[in-house]
Amino acid sequence: LRSFYRSTIRDTNQRDHAIWGSMVLAFFFCLRASEYASTPAKTKHYIRVQDVSFTDRHGRPAANREEAQAVHLFFRSSKADQANRGCSRSLYRSGHKSCCPVLAAWSLRIIGEQMGSEAKDPFCSYPDTRGTRRQVSVAIISAAVKKAATAHGLPCAKFSSHSLRSGGATEMFLGGCSDTTVQLFGRWESDAYKAYIRIDRDRNIQISSRMMSLFNKVYHTQSHNHQFMLA
Repeated sequence: LRSFYRSTIRDTNQRDHAIWGSMVLAFFFCLRASEYASTPAKTKHYIRVQDVSFTDRHGRPAANREEAQAVHLFFRSSKADQANRGCSRSLYRSGHKSCCPVLAAWSLRIIGEQMGSEAKDPFCSYPDTRGTRRQVSVAIISAAVKKAATAHGLPCAKFSSHSLRSGGATEMFLGGCSDTTVQLFGRWESDAYKAYIRIDRDRNIQISSRMMSLFNKVYHTQSHNHQFMLA
């Protein structure tokens, strides 16, 4: 994500910022593509302008970007919510100046305001060269993800818009979140999300050493206790 931002985002290009903001929200909220982008199936699961809100550190509505400490998304429906019960998810600032769900969402909000977006319009939108509102599409997001993968020397064929959802789940898990947290936050009805989690080479290298580290810690503790009892 960060490499894509550094190599692609132009400060004054609203389309670039809309793509970036959509990617960041998809990653942090583990969004399905249909929940923020237009799809060939033309589903209506996408987040609307009225479904996004911001609060300050006291939980009150944020009046500006500086006050915004949390962003809240309301999901009216989704692939896994056929009854359209709806649900909400919230995230706070990540601490990173560009890769942050709150700042990304605020940027999308500003773009929408400048276009004159209405409450029921898609939240992840941008103006085309003629100033016409366009919803970010799955094709655009997939192309951006593939570009980022290529920049890292990875096979782009293995990456798509879904990589943001699976990548978000992976980082939550590797960051120490419990299985239950990942499943509930990502709105998976089962443990099917586990099939999406990927462990990269650097972390894989550390697995055996971490396993032995824990073993050695327990072994030395037990050995010390045994010696203490003998004494």
